[in-house]
Amino acid sequence: MNTNIHHRMLKDTDSVAELQTELRATTRDLHHRLDHHDLLAPLVRSSLDVADYALALQALYAINAPTEQAISDYIDAQGLAFDYASRRRMPDLLADLEYFGLSAPQLAWGGPSIRSHGQLVGCLYVLEGSTMGGRVIYKQLQSVLKLNQQTGGRFFAGHGELTMPMWQAFWTFAAEICSPGQITDATQAASALFESILAHLDRRLP
Repeated sequence: MNTNIHHRMLKDTDSVAELQTELRATTRDLHHRLDHHDLLAPLVRSSLDVADYALALQALYAINAPTEQAISDYIDAQGLAFDYASRRRMPDLLADLEYFGLSAPQLAWGGPSIRSHGQLVGCLYVLEGSTMGGRVIYKQLQSVLKLNQQTGGRFFAGHGELTMPMWQAFWTFAAEICSPGQITDATQAASALFESILAHLDRRLP
């Protein structure tokens, strides 16, 4: 292998590892709070029912739809080589709502303000990571509610077998555009987005 290529590969691996470490460490407590929030925790319980599931879907749409749009707008405006259209999850979430005869709820906010590549990476980390976590929930939906991608379970099914490769591709992209000097931007944006999601979910509690 060419020495320069080998050094570049090692550098890229180190960049990904540093970014992962900082984002995970900074948001660990917030991530835990989100996973155990009263609106989302029932999704992984054997007592899960359709009413709890529908409530979670509506709450997630209201916060995630404007977040996806803000991410897409920034990527398009910057001309970044990242196929975000294929990663957007709101069409699947809308399909699940429609399956249960529910309409899209009013949006909770205008979405995060993304003004740097670091902030983009932080917001992507939250949503792309939720796609990974959603696969665990999807197994529960299959087991408890007997749902599949055609019967109200599309959103949490993620990208199917492509979910892990797409997660890995996100990290490669993130390390390419997020310089060491922007890691703080990334961690702050991720934390702020987690806080916004938690605050919105609190307001949606019955």
